[in-house]
Amino acid sequence: MISKWPFWPVLLLAIIYPINGALINLAIPLYFFNQGVDVRIIGLLSSGMAITYCFSPMAVNKFSNKIGRKYSIILACAGGFLAQLTYYFTLHPFVFFFSRVFEGFIMGFYWSSLQSSISDSGLEKIDTLISRYNFSWNFGILSGFLIGFILLFSLNELLFIFYISPLFLLLMILISTCFFKEPPKFNSVNSLSLASHSPAIPSSFQTLNSKNEENHLSLNTEQFHVPIAIPIYFIVFFALSATGINFLYPLKSEILGFPAYTTYLLAFLALIMQTTVAFLSTKVSLSILMKWSLPSILIMLIVEILFGITSSFLIFIFLFLFIGSLNGFFYSIALKIFIFLNILKNTSKYSGIAESANGISFFFSTNFLSLIAAISLNYSFFFLSMILGIFLIIHLILMKKIIIPKTF
Repeated sequence: MISKWPFWPVLLLAIIYPINGALINLAIPLYFFNQGVDVRIIGLLSSGMAITYCFSPMAVNKFSNKIGRKYSIILACAGGFLAQLTYYFTLHPFVFFFSRVFEGFIMGFYWSSLQSSISDSGLEKIDTLISRYNFSWNFGILSGFLIGFILLFSLNELLFIFYISPLFLLLMILISTCFFKEPPKFNSVNSLSLASHSPAIPSSFQTLNSKNEENHLSLNTEQFHVPIAIPIYFIVFFALSATGINFLYPLKSEILGFPAYTTYLLAFLALIMQTTVAFLSTKVSLSILMKWSLPSILIMLIVEILFGITSSFLIFIFLFLFIGSLNGFFYSIALKIFIFLNILKNTSKYSGIAESANGISFFFSTNFLSLIAAISLNYSFFFLSMILGIFLIIHLILMKKIIIPKTF
């Protein structure tokens, strides 16, 4: 069934919007800091989308299911374009803030619909779809950073970033309207009952179901159980890291006197690692990924401390490579768990939970860290490492409650 459903529009949409976001997210602290705007206000502007995005994916979930994935995505693209049209008229902080708040709400229809379209399509080739989806949004952010680097290196004009970004949303409207198709409706119980008969089903499901012919009709919580807190705080790690890259480092870069285009260059290098690790992580079983999670949290804690104490551009290059790798690792684990939960429980709510967790984390981390940054920017990085230390303890406790088959 999945071969009849065109997946390429999902991949294009997963590429293009991150290009838009990558361009704008780094431009916000760079531009407004140069305009003399208070760092706490810059934090509010940077997290403007997250104010509404932290609840909108869950708030619009039922309505999105009612109108379907296609119309949800069209609505999001059109609303996002209207919000960014204001950039052509003014970048006054007050107007800019409310345009971002509106975009954050309307984009609640977007990512959860793309992710749910994957789980709607069923278990057939699910690992392949997740892998391609992961690669696409990472490639989109990567392309956005590269475009930003080229534009600033050649033109050295931040305003041009804000003027070109809305054009990507126009392209998204065209793709979602003309090419995106509703995925086939999927029943998880029926599809799981066919697992042992279909060579296209991932081997993890085949192995689970081959042990007992009479019990192969379902995969239940006795066979697979991961506390919902675990993928949520992996999303939190991803958001905290994004705060460091998209908000704190651009400010530190300006203070240290690095050219603006170097911020996009470092973010580009980080995304190369993130894309690579996210892609490779989909090829590794979830049980093995979870074993690697503990040392990964510890490494991220150390990296955040180093961000606070160094002022060497060369060291920053290596830190960005590390943080990019960890970002890809943590997000891939979380996405894999959420999509499996969607499938096993025949729902789309976990995609909404994932996106809401991302929005909430980014909003609170950006605004709280902006208050600390107003005192000392380096203290913000130290605070991030302290938060990771707390989650490290929580992770040690929750690891005992995980049930994941070795082949899963």
